[in-house]
Amino acid sequence: MSWGFWKAVKLFAPQIAGKLGQVAITLVGVSLVAFFLIRMVPGDPVTLLIGERGASPEAIAELKERLGLDRPLPEQYVKFVGRTLSGDLGTSILSGRPVLSEFIERFTATAELGVLALFLAVLIGLPLGIFAALYRGRWPDRLAMGFAVTFYSMPIFWWGLMAIVIFSVNLEWLPVSGRISVEHDVPLKSGLLLLDSWFQEGSFTDKWGAFKSAFHHLLLPAIVLATVPLSMMARMTRSSLLEVLGEDYVRTAKSKGLSSFRVIWIHALRNALIPVVTVIGLMLGTILTGAILTETIFSWPGLGRWLVSAVLARDYPVIQSGILLVACIVLSSSLLVDGLYRVISPRLRGDS
Repeated sequence: MSWGFWKAVKLFAPQIAGKLGQVAITLVGVSLVAFFLIRMVPGDPVTLLIGERGASPEAIAELKERLGLDRPLPEQYVKFVGRTLSGDLGTSILSGRPVLSEFIERFTATAELGVLALFLAVLIGLPLGIFAALYRGRWPDRLAMGFAVTFYSMPIFWWGLMAIVIFSVNLEWLPVSGRISVEHDVPLKSGLLLLDSWFQEGSFTDKWGAFKSAFHHLLLPAIVLATVPLSMMARMTRSSLLEVLGEDYVRTAKSKGLSSFRVIWIHALRNALIPVVTVIGLMLGTILTGAILTETIFSWPGLGRWLVSAVLARDYPVIQSGILLVACIVLSSSLLVDGLYRVISPRLRGDS
């Protein structure tokens, strides 16, 4: 291999090792919180499965022993960690299915919703932030930032219900819940209904009808989920662009007679987007957090609704492993964005 490759390895190896150490510590903390916090909630899965009335002490003791809930909590936690490290994420108490299989099924629905929400956030938030920065201190800036702050401040559960009342009940533009209308029988291959409906076998009319139905069901929850990331994107883009516009090289470019379009869109915006890339990656955590409420409101069969149902049923394996898997996704995206940030910015590579 080339000398440049080994130089890059030598440069980034300590940083990568440090990041992986932080990830390991974070995952241990997440596993502790997920394991012990749910057990502090009143009620247990045995009582919910058997029922509070008519259950003999022998039946309760037998079920607890079968589920491993009769052992001390530290011992249960050690077994949970050991099984997780070996690749066994447990079996759902409620459904009797492997947690990993249920996670994968639900993840595709959440991924489809999250990708569209992130796309909408970038598509609207980025131009909004640029627009506000170019008209700093004037009414377009105040209007754009007022719009961003308003949507950032609205609770998702309230905004979701209002969106259903306005767009589904009153205007009847979009459906209330679900992923697709019942008249469309789309075989799930990738789990992404937009793709599966379009590439299914059949006539163009059937494909287009199923695709349109899937998109209509997806649009409203995606808009609700995108509001907070959209506001973050707009505010960060404005702040970053204003900071770059005050740099010396921008003033030098202006003094050389370059057009405003070239100065802003080629020189300034390119550098202003470096911290925005980080925000886009961090938005994944915001989207996954918001998905819990959004999916519950719109009856969207994704990870959020799955975890809420598990909490209500005290399904310990689903809660423990589900939260741990979501944390792995968020941390992985954070590592990826951190790597991209270092590649984009020479200062973080030590080249300056």
